[in-house]
Amino acid sequence: MDYKIDFDYSAPIKGKNVLDDGYNLITIEHTEQEKEFVGNILHMQPNDTSILFFRDENIDNINKRLIDECMVVSFDKMGKRVKIQPQDKFTMIKIMKHVYFSNIQNLCSPDKEVERLNNLTLELILPTVINGMYAQIRYLETYDRTKNVPLERPISTNNKAQLSPITKLFGF
Repeated sequence: MDYKIDFDYSAPIKGKNVLDDGYNLITIEHTEQEKEFVGNILHMQPNDTSILFFRDENIDNINKRLIDECMVVSFDKMGKRVKIQPQDKFTMIKIMKHVYFSNIQNLCSPDKEVERLNNLTLELILPTVINGMYAQIRYLETYDRTKNVPLERPISTNNKAQLSPITKLFGF
């Protein structure tokens, strides 16, 4: 049986822009700048999911969630809340691009897909950021010690063996 869905993709849906790019529909409202930005990042025609995922608001959302998670983990592990700075936007975009191409499925609505991709991005970034945070805290704690312990003088392990002069090797 052959089913054909008759739908006019060029007609607006509830006042939103629609484009049939042969692979996915763009039905969300967006600016041409956003569309061009995402197209340049992905080197392909953007769709709803990609536009939503790579928006500045979503990158800020991921950064805020990352900061909150680090505060929770630092409180659980060390008993004090440590607030990290937001991560670099371009570094985030590189990681998000990896997550996007590795995990995109387009099986559910764009909002749910973006939420799933956001969670995967956080799962990928969080361990590295937490390890970096711990390393920085340990460095600051050892650097700011009030009582620095001086290193002990080295102990010579050389036994002063009686070495014969080089002339004896040749029988002089």
